Amino acid sequence: MGLLTAIFISGFFQNDQLLSTHMGERINELSLRELGFSILAIVVAAGLVVMLWYMTGIDWLGILMIKIVEEVPRTLYFFGSSVGGVLIAASFDSLANGKIPFGTNGLLISFIFLVAFFLIGFFIRQATIARTRE
Repeated sequence: MGLLTAIFISGFFQNDQLLSTHMGERINELSLRELGFSILAIVVAAGLVVMLWYMTGIDWLGILMIKIVEEVPRTLYFFGSSVGGVLIAASFDSLANGKIPFGTNGLLISFIFLVAFFLIGFFIRQATIARTRE
């Protein structure tokens, strides 16, 4: 999704300024802070639900807690694909016109970034599934 958005915003790589602006909006210190705060919010919400669950013993609170924890992999998938797509778009734009010094190294970095976020999300998801089956 991030790749297609970057392609459409830049007019199919016709406008480098728009692509650079889009990259600056997607990849900055705020995006990393937003990811951290999203995960923190999930942990706090899950902690509150667990505390209420232990105090009351209501079964549906346990189910709610599992649903909240399942948001961590989704958040990682979304962030990884959004930033990874923008990196891929920047790499293709660099290869197409050579104005942004990124090129094939950018494709490698993009691939590593996407795979890393996917694997982290996948392993957290598998741990969640294994934990709920116990």
